[in-house]
Amino acid sequence: MDTLIASTPEPDAGQQLAFLRQLQRLFQEGDFTSTYKYALLLALAELAIECDAPAGAALVLPMERIAGKFAEFYWLQSLPYSAGAAGNSSGVLFQNTGQQVAVIRHLTDLRMLGVSTLAQARQHVHWPRTLGAIATRVRDMPVQYLQNVSGSRIVFLFDPDAVGKTLTLLPGVAFYLRRFQGFIQQLVRAGWVNYIRSNSRNAVLVGQGADLEAFLFMTPRAALAKVERLLAPMQDQRCFFCQQRLDKKRDVDHFIPWSRYPRDTALNFVLAHKECNTDKRDLLAGGAHLDRWLERNAREGATIAGQLQQAGFVSEPGVATMVASWAYREGVSAGVQVWQGCGSTTLISPEVMQAFG
Repeated sequence: MDTLIASTPEPDAGQQLAFLRQLQRLFQEGDFTSTYKYALLLALAELAIECDAPAGAALVLPMERIAGKFAEFYWLQSLPYSAGAAGNSSGVLFQNTGQQVAVIRHLTDLRMLGVSTLAQARQHVHWPRTLGAIATRVRDMPVQYLQNVSGSRIVFLFDPDAVGKTLTLLPGVAFYLRRFQGFIQQLVRAGWVNYIRSNSRNAVLVGQGADLEAFLFMTPRAALAKVERLLAPMQDQRCFFCQQRLDKKRDVDHFIPWSRYPRDTALNFVLAHKECNTDKRDLLAGGAHLDRWLERNAREGATIAGQLQQAGFVSEPGVATMVASWAYREGVSAGVQVWQGCGSTTLISPEVMQAFG
């Protein structure tokens, strides 16, 4: 269980700006010799939400939980990639300038044992050894060098010298990572894609393939088809939002918008009319929709999580609710509009947080 320590008041605007300046230095002046640093930033940003912590508090994270995030990020990337264009080959993308990164090698070893999904990997007898090896690599490599900029170290995320079986985010850092989640996600993904494209060892694989970002970070359509087959009868062939009968124009929608939290957690999926999904766009859904989603997850969550875990989706208990609580809390703080349906929006009400107890 994650441990909270040294609780302090919510960081003020000046402290938040100072954090962003340090983050800017990291991206502008940091030496990214592999994609590990991007993966570590992404892991810390997601875990700051999934684990939660009082504003201003420090947060202790087990290294194996961070390693689990690395496994999630790199699992699909351990498959061969092809841009599909004439003259391009297919192969596993290089994530550094030297020998393939160890995380990819560890995951490839599992694939060679007949493991085809991350869910199967987690149940394999060799998974604890694989996770431990990844945790060691993460601790010895990106953890030690992430905060090095222009020949010096700026310690603003965590103290690398204090990292062992756990990593402690400094007081306030979990708050910053939650508050600037969308911004960090965009910076990390853009940097990761650019690194893959600019790596000369990937030239014969990547070319100018426009689908590179989708390959690195998005769910294959075949996996989303499994979501649709599960949810359609569960929703009685009705749109989750308007409750009208579904037709052929339907979408697997992220209840908490992808733009706010671009990860595929099993319980975040709903099936909706394409028109409803398009109308909702990147808005949070209104209170009535939120209540229905929370009730659905309480009633059907075990079934959804169990079946979609086998398709490779994140199905950890409580993660979807924690992400939703964060998203709506941030929405209340920012005074956003929420979507009610049929082109109707309204200012978010603080009372919406009562749904989370």
